[in-house]
Amino acid sequence: ARPLRAPPRRGGGVIEPSVQVLPKTDAEEAKASATAAYIASNVGALMVTLAFLGVPSQSMLVIVEERDNDVKHMLHLMGVKVAEYWLCTYTFDLIRWVVMASLGTVVLTLVGAPTMWRGEMGLAGWLLMCLFGVALHPLAYLLHFAVSEAKVAQPFWSTLTLVPFFVLFTIYFIFASPFIDVSQGVRDAVSYLLMLFPPVAFAAGIQRVGESGADIDLAGRL
Repeated sequence: ARPLRAPPRRGGGVIEPSVQVLPKTDAEEAKASATAAYIASNVGALMVTLAFLGVPSQSMLVIVEERDNDVKHMLHLMGVKVAEYWLCTYTFDLIRWVVMASLGTVVLTLVGAPTMWRGEMGLAGWLLMCLFGVALHPLAYLLHFAVSEAKVAQPFWSTLTLVPFFVLFTIYFIFASPFIDVSQGVRDAVSYLLMLFPPVAFAAGIQRVGESGADIDLAGRL
């Protein structure tokens, strides 16, 4: 803003100041748009990740119940090998996951920004969802050995996934954001280290898809 002063009148008088608001520069507009897109894409990634993160707890619950009810033992006595049991379980869980990922993509296409969930961006988001299930279910299978009974399977899964995810994704959000002044090498090192945890890797991928879609949407308006 730039204050303007009226010229004094002859013979004395009152000076009435006025304020003229200057328009934002192109650099300021670009920075504001980038910041808004970054925050919106991270919030969207957080919500999508939370929606899918709890699904494997149901698989863990079923596996623990089958173990406690000796279903696995009876299948073994009937000639079903251990590898066959886990392969069938994994296949069923992946089919269910792909169906859910497809439905989720349809919902996000209908309620989200079209450029984020249609065409190449929509395909990228759908593939990320499918790969997230591929990586997440084996983790649930491994953790079921630490569960003593079926009723604690879902709380156990939530504790070991939701809490670390919130902490690690917050760190990722801070280091990957344009709000802090660190070198690109530090940003990449921290981001890649945090993405060793599958939920953070998935959220980061969805965030980048959303941010790319927002850039495409903004370019289409200009």
